[in-house]
Amino acid sequence: MEFYEDYFEKNPVEAIKAGKDKDGNIQFVTGDPLIDRWEEQIAKGIMPDLTEGMTSEEILKLKEEREAAKSKKQKDVSPLWRRKHW
Repeated sequence: MEFYEDYFEKNPVEAIKAGKDKDGNIQFVTGDPLIDRWEEQIAKGIMPDLTEGMTSEEILKLKEEREAAKSKKQKDVSPLWRRKHW
């Protein structure tokens, strides 16, 4: 692995060539079917569904954590900034 890191660091164009698929899109292959599908979608300009491999419980927990983070961020905004920007 270190060989490739060193080689591609010295030859960045070769890294791009190595990452191209048959259509010329840059796509990295990891060996994980889910990640490789996402990489293929990204290479084609499609936004992958990053919750695809999650259970409904995990998706719900993610949404709850996101809402909690938004709420905390709004509370952490200083009153002076809030007055100026809201």
